[in-house]
Amino acid sequence: MGVTSYNQTPSFSSADAQDNDKLGFMLGYEYYFGPHHSVRIKADNSRVASEKNYKSYDSFKTSIDYAKQFSLANFSLSHSIADNGYDVADSFVHSTIVRKDTVNTTSVSFNGDLDKIIKIGAFKNTFYNINYSYIDTTSTLLNNEYKKEILNIGLTKRINF
Repeated sequence: MGVTSYNQTPSFSSADAQDNDKLGFMLGYEYYFGPHHSVRIKADNSRVASEKNYKSYDSFKTSIDYAKQFSLANFSLSHSIADNGYDVADSFVHSTIVRKDTVNTTSVSFNGDLDKIIKIGAFKNTFYNINYSYIDTTSTLLNNEYKKEILNIGLTKRINF
């Protein structure tokens, strides 16, 4: 369950029109085979209610994730498919076509402790994360259809006091 509420300001006088409430449930199963492998399957059903009816929608998402722990890194591969069906047409975009999106997302990630790879004291308590995602969205409205690739690379240094 979630609530998104924007503060209305003179420079953003329509902020409250972006407010929405989300209610949903998720059901999943995780299976561990061997000490370092796991598979997770999830189904997620949710309802987003917005101030603007054309931004209200029902969503159903299924996903499957595989994870493996190596000595130098944790590996994860995931794929999800989300179907979002909107309540009414957005008259600013098209007066008769009601938006329906299908979002396919595939992600691969590696993360771990840099000290296990580079044995230098300066890298103690330094962690890395590399994540690549490919998103392919189809929609009944052409301006909501897209393909996107995202690459995130991160380093985190933990300092203990």
